[in-house]
Amino acid sequence: MNERALEVLSSSVRSAYEKYNEKFDGIFLHDTSGNKVKESNTALASKILDSLQEFLDPEILVVPKECLADLPMDQSGNFEAGAASKAAACISKSGTFVRRSQAESDDGLVQIIPAGILTYEDKVFVFQRKEPDPKYRLYGKTTILEATHTVNDDGAAPSVAVLEKALLARIARSLFLGRHFPMKPIGYCWDREDENSRRHFATVFQVDIDSEHTADGLRKKEFRRWRGPSRAGEFFSWAELKEKAEALNLEPWSLAILRSKLDQR
Repeated sequence: MNERALEVLSSSVRSAYEKYNEKFDGIFLHDTSGNKVKESNTALASKILDSLQEFLDPEILVVPKECLADLPMDQSGNFEAGAASKAAACISKSGTFVRRSQAESDDGLVQIIPAGILTYEDKVFVFQRKEPDPKYRLYGKTTILEATHTVNDDGAAPSVAVLEKALLARIARSLFLGRHFPMKPIGYCWDREDENSRRHFATVFQVDIDSEHTADGLRKKEFRRWRGPSRAGEFFSWAELKEKAEALNLEPWSLAILRSKLDQR
């Protein structure tokens, strides 16, 4: 290649890297200057494999099961005053990051899942799962939660701030929301006896959509996930959700939140 053209290309790559590196996972620079082709390709393949390891088996936040066992529970959850702070204290004290493969194989570890309910004018957004979605059969046809694992992407110690950051990133990525909305921790869910759910402890946040335009946009969207089938949704009042809970086939965590909201009323 012409040296001038190569210089311009390399400069553009460096500029793009500096501008966008923090917005994407797994981007790295590989300098081929002065290297033999075989040696350079071997080094590049090693970097790619390391990157794939982080993508396929990331470090996620877990807590020993015995540390959560003493938290008060009422039908798969607790949303009383102070419940969220008790769970946060437990996570901050005993939380650690391990590979997801280790978390899945160790019965003594529980994965911490920040989960958000989206509300607008005292209505809650209900996600409709489609039948090809594995969670349709495992948990239920509908959910009021948008949830994610907590990946150790910046080395920060376990805290409520780390959970919020993970949840905000998930909401922005999955629901295509370009701004952050007010959120607050309201409680937690854990089905400790359920085979499908006992490895996951949800710290639940209420995310208040304060924009009519955004709320209307959510109603019209069909959310295409980066893996798995798409989903659609609609806002329901808590009273409407109670009336239609059986027909909607709400998952257990969603039912626990619904019961707590109705009790508060």
